[in-house]
Amino acid sequence: LKAPEAYGISAEALAGKAGVPLTPSIPEQFSPADGRFTVSRRDGSFSVNTARTCGAYREGGSYRSAVLSFDLEGAEAAVWASSVDGQPLKSSSRIMLVHLPDVQNSGAEYDGRAREVLTAYGNTPHLVHNSRAHVRLMVDNPDRCKVYRLALDGSRVAEVATKVADKALVFTAAVDADPASATLLYEIAK
Repeated sequence: LKAPEAYGISAEALAGKAGVPLTPSIPEQFSPADGRFTVSRRDGSFSVNTARTCGAYREGGSYRSAVLSFDLEGAEAAVWASSVDGQPLKSSSRIMLVHLPDVQNSGAEYDGRAREVLTAYGNTPHLVHNSRAHVRLMVDNPDRCKVYRLALDGSRVAEVATKVADKALVFTAAVDADPASATLLYEIAK
């Protein structure tokens, strides 16, 4: 059953009482006039673009903005960068980048291939789909930036190889960078 039927009310009865459709027409793509976020039913994507946070969820392919761009390899993922020091991303001296593909519990089970109804929660350890994001950040003084892989507690694990190309900081965020534990978090520091 889907709501509202799960609560003993038919969709038709609810729509009749309220006088409005239960599922209003949703445009193929929605973005407010200021462009801070975009939701697209067409390709299943979502993006955020503000002065201090920029990123997107993609089922594959690429994302491009003035500050953050990435190309995905492997599983679908959300990738975003947020200023940690309160400054705009472009001029921030500390940025956290998150590369988050699908994460599931071991033994989780779903009803059907679409994975719309969870039938068994499963347990730890959590399983992370392997993914890579080839990242480009347009920041001030990219040659002064260091990128660190972080543990889930936020501690630095290792420095990540970077380069500067066309005035952008370039590096690869890789879930499998450490075979002992998935890498999802990065710190960019000047």
